[in-house]
Amino acid sequence: IGVTCYRQRNVFLYPPQKVEICSSDNTTVGDGVCGINGHSKVFSADQSATTCSDNEELFGDIEGPYQGLNTKTELIGEDSALLYQVLFPASFAGEEGPDRLLQSQLTTLTSTPDGQVLRTRTAQGFAYFGPAQGTPTSASFYRERKVDKEEFYSNFEAAISTYNILVEDLCSNGGGNDGGDFGMDVCGDHLEESFDEGFNNATRST
Repeated sequence: IGVTCYRQRNVFLYPPQKVEICSSDNTTVGDGVCGINGHSKVFSADQSATTCSDNEELFGDIEGPYQGLNTKTELIGEDSALLYQVLFPASFAGEEGPDRLLQSQLTTLTSTPDGQVLRTRTAQGFAYFGPAQGTPTSASFYRERKVDKEEFYSNFEAAISTYNILVEDLCSNGGGNDGGDFGMDVCGDHLEESFDEGFNNATRST
């Protein structure tokens, strides 16, 4: 969290596809073999405030563009949850009217009796044009726990080994053979951007 901005850096690790699915469709992303190798995917989000308010009821709220889309984050409930929404401008579809909801994401922070900090996130995706506009298209559920740097990278490397992810497919969404950078150093550089100077309260979770 910066003075007027949020930053998020993720690396998602995926296990190998189920063998029965590979038998009917062995298409893969990256350089691995279907049913044998897993894969990774990097994600970035930077949100900067374009409007600020001295209204205490709006503290924690932030609005700003993300990859050309409008976004809004609100601190809700007992100041322990964030509602993040991505809005698709109607003008992008050559139409008029209000922005359309593309994604709605709720993140809730809790603590266990022994002091472990947990983060639970659910995300809903919606169709944003055509006859299906407004209907749900996807949903995801993430459970995370706050850890220190040593435990984070220990778990990270263990998952890479368990999922048998090739070095060429580490933090290279298309695979290393496509000419992009890849490997543990690329993953580390990406993840550590959240700890750049000017960003406070950065945490690691697994």
